[in-house]
Amino acid sequence: MQVLGTLITEWDAGAEACLQLFGSPAAATQAARQLAAVAVARGFDGWLVNIENELRPEHVAHVLTFLRRAGPYPGKGPTVY
Repeated sequence: MQVLGTLITEWDAGAEACLQLFGSPAAATQAARQLAAVAVARGFDGWLVNIENELRPEHVAHVLTFLRRAGPYPGKGPTVY
């Protein structure tokens, strides 16, 4: 059985969080590294990413960067849903 962490953003607060997480390629890469470190430290197999708020069109590419860099974990392939 896989154990996944969850990253969820909702409403206005979620939109603000997305600005911080995905406002630039560097921010998205840093966020992915931090989540990967949490996953390794806590034994997660990956992440469920659930964005339920508006996202600026120019940040979509940064979200994709984030998703590509959120794994792999040592000895495992990436699991991001």
